[in-house]
Amino acid sequence: PEFYVPSAFSPNNDGRNDRFEFVAAGFSKIEMFKVYNRYGQLIYSSNDPRRGWDGRFKGTDQPPGAYVWMIKGTDLNGVSHSKKGTVMLVR
Repeated sequence: PEFYVPSAFSPNNDGRNDRFEFVAAGFSKIEMFKVYNRYGQLIYSSNDPRRGWDGRFKGTDQPPGAYVWMIKGTDLNGVSHSKKGTVMLVR
């Protein structure tokens, strides 16, 4: 099992990379996917891998820069895995 998470995305409504989405290969359940701003404020949370973050918080476009993400899921054998990293929001 592996989480594939991009290192950057550009929510500019051009139809390409407009949402920060991940691929969870070999997982039966996603427990959490969270994104934090540079102040440690939670600005996105979901357990649905199809949604993805659109670069907004409470309807407001977030500024370009680095954001921290964390993901946790259960693989097909019932083993829990987690991963964290950063993503660049490009405008």
